Amino acid sequence: MRQDIFHAVWRKDGSHEETTVATDVCFCCKTAVAVGPDGAVYVAWRHIYPTNLRDIAVARSTDGGKTFSAPVRVSADGWQIAGCPDDGPALAVDETGVLHIAWPTMVGGADRAVKGIFYSYSADGGRTFAPRRRIDEEGTGAAHPQIAAGAGRVAIVWDEAGATRHAFLREVSTDPKRPGWTPVLGAIRVLSAGPAVYPAIAATTSSLVAAWTETTAAGSEIRVRRLPRP
Repeated sequence: MRQDIFHAVWRKDGSHEETTVATDVCFCCKTAVAVGPDGAVYVAWRHIYPTNLRDIAVARSTDGGKTFSAPVRVSADGWQIAGCPDDGPALAVDETGVLHIAWPTMVGGADRAVKGIFYSYSADGGRTFAPRRRIDEEGTGAAHPQIAAGAGRVAIVWDEAGATRHAFLREVSTDPKRPGWTPVLGAIRVLSAGPAVYPAIAATTSSLVAAWTETTAAGSEIRVRRLPRP
């Protein structure tokens, strides 16, 4: 059975239009969508490449989602699996139009394979992507990345297991349009006090805001934190 990705636009009069973005994609991994300051629409997903390689792909639309470019492979990670990892990419576009992406993939040898979180960017509208950079460091099974870009900052959140599972954050310094620039990774920060999963992050006009689900003595609670500059 094949799974495809569609982009849909609903109009004020109730009509809508659907466009095929890609065919034969990974079934359960979430997709991501972002809109640039020029109105370009970006979609990211886990694509199925021959033979069962589950790598991240991005397509771009410059006409409001009526048509999309051919999928561009973000990184040749080589994760071959006859199943769905159930963990997909996250996208954000900054004020200058640079596309930022984070995603999980398998790392390590066959004797100790765990998921890691990686980051890349595209300064040419999703046509090419910089070599990936690893965001997590523990190697204990990071998952569920989300990314935000705004207020001159790019930040990635994820959850990861140590003695217990926590929510983490790491910022990336950005100057992609300067020749010779490479991402500079900030320190990893722990967001949650107790066990936590599925963090999310968003950019406001002046700051970043993170949220996550944390287990407390009272039960499962949603925690929200405004993030000052480190």
